[in-house]
Formats: sequence, structure tokens, C-alpha cells
Amino acid sequence: MRTREELAETIAVTLRGEDQFGYTDISDLSDAVLDSRYDLLAVADAVLADYQPKPRTITSAAELDSLPNMSVVMDNCDDVSQKRGGQWCGYETADLTSKQIAKYGPITVIFIPEATA
Repeated sequence: MRTREELAETIAVTLRGEDQFGYTDISDLSDAVLDSRYDLLAVADAVLADYQPKPRTITSAAELDSLPNMSVVMDNCDDVSQKRGGQWCGYETADLTSKQIAKYGPITVIFIPEATA
């Protein structure tokens, strides 16, 4: 997602061509709707707060293999597994390989641990 400043600018640019409260040529959105650029940043903050990124999906064993240990995924049957020592450990099934889990794709990535320094 873009930074809040870029998002605020995108909102302003998008609305410039719109008919806002009788204005047809708004050079600055704050002239017609908002009090200042700070208000555009507040709008951008609200949009970012509600932003729900689309979950990453995986379709191959190679992609599963590339995930670090402790990653968590969910298959198309809603079974959840965590990668431990190169195996995928689930609660409803025996440990599986990436190749076995990939058969139940697409796989949704739920969690990837942050790299530690």
C-alpha cells in the first residue's frame, strides 16, 4: 500500500475532476470540501486503517518450500498447518510435505514470521 501522503494526493487528484458542491474545476480539494491538506491526510489514515490486504495465495510445492519455518498456511479445506523443520504440521492430519499440501491448493498464507537479526 502506498504511504499516507501518496494516498492523500491520489484522493485529491481523483476528486479534482469531479463536480463537488457546484465546483467543476477544483485545483485544490480543500477549496470545496476539506479545510486543509491535513484533512486529506486524515482521510488517508482512515482508508489505511480499514484497508484489508488480499491474502497471499500459493499454488505450488516450491512456493511452500520457500516459506520460512513457523509459517502458517490454510488449504482449500480450511485445514491449517504450520511449517516446522521442513514439514507441515496440522492438527487434523499427520505431518505433510509441501508437495502433499500443494494438492489441496490454492493455499492461503496466514502468517510468515519476521526475520530476526
